[in-house]
Amino acid sequence: MNRLWSKFLLSYIALLLLAVGASSVLSNRHLRNHMLASLEQDLARSARLVATFMPAGEAQERPEGATWDDFCRRVRDETGYRLTIVSTEGTVLGDSEEPSVSMENHLYRPEIQEALEKGWGSRVRYSHTVREPLMYGALRASAAGEDLVIRLAVPVRRVEQELAAIRTTVFVWGAAGLGLAIPFVYLFSRTQSRRIVRLRDFVRDIRQGRPARRLYVASGDELGELEAALDEVATEIARWSEDLSVERKRRGLILQALPDGIVLLDEQDRVLFLNAAAAGIFQIDREASRDKRLLEIARSEELYRLVKTAREGGEKETSSELTLVCAPRRVFLASAVVLSEPGSSLPAGCLVVLRDISEQKRVEKIRADFVAHVSHELKTPLTLIKGFVETLVEEGMKDHEQAARYLSVIGENTDRLVRLVDALLRLSSIELGRIPLQRQPVDVREIVEKAVRTFQTRARDKGLELIASVPEDLPPVDADPDRLMEILLNLLDNAVKYTDRGEVRLWARLPTQPESSKPSRPLVALGVSDTGAGIPARDVSRVTERFYRVERGGQDEPRGSGLGLAIVKHLVRLLEGDLSISSRENEGTTVTVLLPVWRDEGPKGT
Repeated sequence: MNRLWSKFLLSYIALLLLAVGASSVLSNRHLRNHMLASLEQDLARSARLVATFMPAGEAQERPEGATWDDFCRRVRDETGYRLTIVSTEGTVLGDSEEPSVSMENHLYRPEIQEALEKGWGSRVRYSHTVREPLMYGALRASAAGEDLVIRLAVPVRRVEQELAAIRTTVFVWGAAGLGLAIPFVYLFSRTQSRRIVRLRDFVRDIRQGRPARRLYVASGDELGELEAALDEVATEIARWSEDLSVERKRRGLILQALPDGIVLLDEQDRVLFLNAAAAGIFQIDREASRDKRLLEIARSEELYRLVKTAREGGEKETSSELTLVCAPRRVFLASAVVLSEPGSSLPAGCLVVLRDISEQKRVEKIRADFVAHVSHELKTPLTLIKGFVETLVEEGMKDHEQAARYLSVIGENTDRLVRLVDALLRLSSIELGRIPLQRQPVDVREIVEKAVRTFQTRARDKGLELIASVPEDLPPVDADPDRLMEILLNLLDNAVKYTDRGEVRLWARLPTQPESSKPSRPLVALGVSDTGAGIPARDVSRVTERFYRVERGGQDEPRGSGLGLAIVKHLVRLLEGDLSISSRENEGTTVTVLLPVWRDEGPKGT
């Protein structure tokens, strides 16, 4: 039995038994003393009565031959007490049980000594004459002018018998009371045990993080006060736990939503946490990465050295640009910082942040290329202008024909600069969305014919055949006519410029697509095809970048500024269309623009 209620029950029963036993012993002792004192008082009264009725005569002989022995026996028969009459010298004059002449001197009996000194003496002691404990009471008295000691004795067994009867009664009633008390003690023990078990389970639930139910305060005792206090503490802990849980979830969501890769390492560079971005960078499952070393999941010696440098540097943040084996085409700015409190003996973790700066690097390269291209485009005409101006200044205007030729070159290069600046401003306006659009149904056939007429003379001068091919039943497209014209003119300009022989074809038609891949809105395909030099496969994806021009062997200088297709790309995006380029070297190039068919949904414009 190791239950708390059983310990309570056994403890209470032991206490009850101890209380009953102690009270029995004390009450028995008290009753015995009281009964002995009462018996002594009876002996004293009886001794005084005996002294009153003692016969007169000589010490040993009485009238009619009566003796003290006879007197003692008569008193015994009447009272039941043993009577002994002793002289002051201790001689036994008479006794109710034994012949006085055969009895020894009683002078040194304690009760006799006390009676001679104080007039009354009493003792409880074992009698060798009758062989049992007796209570003796001795009274000093006078009879026939002689001092005597009247000693009465009564067996103590009477007191013991009465005490035994009382003890039996007390035991019976005590057992009955204990039997009645045990069920109540059992119920009380079970009740208190249940309350303590509830407290234990309550605290255990709190410790294990389980939601604890409210405690029922059963009473206003100390245990009830403890229940109430724990209930209040649990309420506070639940509130704090909920706040911490919400805060933890919020931080987790923030870390998961961050575009940067976040990796938390322990003191041995094992992964404690990494967010979704980091898992994507390392191409590993988040759960599978737990407890793995950084070098194992990143497979990057550079990143490992960065973390090592951060640990050696203490709290100072360490950063470095690097590439990873798992993401070779991306550039990351990796930062590592040791997480530790000053003076703390706890192991120091490390936080690693991986920021993808590939786009930033690409933009920086584009910016650098842009500056280089603009500088190159400006430098050539400016150099020519400056050279001819200096020549005119030095030689003057003496040779008017030569001067006119110089001024013509200056004018051509000035126009070239103006066109370049206009193209840059145009591209900038398109990219920033500052070009107003007037969306309306546009007749593709009409726009194509206008574009062809614009380039007819230029194509004829180069010996090229310029062909327009548009079905008569082609539906109108949803576009801005001016922006669409600008797209076609730029495409025709490139086609005529880079085609030395053959033809340039401007066409429009409804594209043929499989039923499963048809868009939700019908489209019209417009395109320019030429029989020119074509574009190398490596350059096709880049020809729409600003200032990007295909380097062709044997050609002294590229023929264009490299802005035409960039402008086309952004205009097509503004019109919610799609641009594609296909080309084969030495066979020609086809540029296709897909635009949505007009749907009458009211006026449009941006």
